Amino acid sequence: IFFNKLLAALLAMILPFIMNGLIMILALGISHNLRIFYSVKQILVWMLLNIYYQLPILSFSLLFGIITGTTISQVILTVIFLIFPVGFPLLIAYNLEYWEIHWMANNIGNFRIRSFLGKILMDYSILGVFDSYNYGIKHYIYYIILSIILIIISKILFDKIKMERSGETLEFEKTEGFFKLGVSVCTALLMALILVWFSDGFIYDYFFNRALLLIIGYIIGGAIGYFVAKFSIKFNKSKA
Repeated sequence: IFFNKLLAALLAMILPFIMNGLIMILALGISHNLRIFYSVKQILVWMLLNIYYQLPILSFSLLFGIITGTTISQVILTVIFLIFPVGFPLLIAYNLEYWEIHWMANNIGNFRIRSFLGKILMDYSILGVFDSYNYGIKHYIYYIILSIILIIISKILFDKIKMERSGETLEFEKTEGFFKLGVSVCTALLMALILVWFSDGFIYDYFFNRALLLIIGYIIGGAIGYFVAKFSIKFNKSKA
């Protein structure tokens, strides 16, 4: 079952590029004037590059497809973790700015850009595949190997799935606590920023007012995130 799904996903990813490439090559044979704009070699390179760009994202999505039991939860978690290396440090940095802890906020910003670990998070995250041309052959090899590793991990997890949990938000019970915590923290940080942004122009921008809004945002956002995550797990568990 796993390899059938993997094959179907690979075909769905590869076929559009192959078909477009073949059409473009056929067009070259019909109209030699098109050789002014592109060659067969350029078409083949374009096909291979686009397939290469999609491969890590496909394997990453496949992994979350195994961990999650519904399409909605798969899409949401895949998107969240794709942008996590960029989005989460920004959330923290903005919150620290509003707490007027500028030195730490700046350090987090610099961490993302300059530090060794920050560089790894940015340059070697899944979305970093689109910058491969800036780093040379090692980057290409890295993402191909990473894709294979993610597929292997997905297969291992797939074999451990309990059929009675099929259709639930998360296929593995041990991930539920992490899911609730992660959603609560991210929602709390985001809600605090939203409250501060929406209050701009209505409330004097004193530190006390801002701090109060941030705390209220943490409480409301954390509660919303926790109950949404809990409801999602409970709702799909009852359906399953």
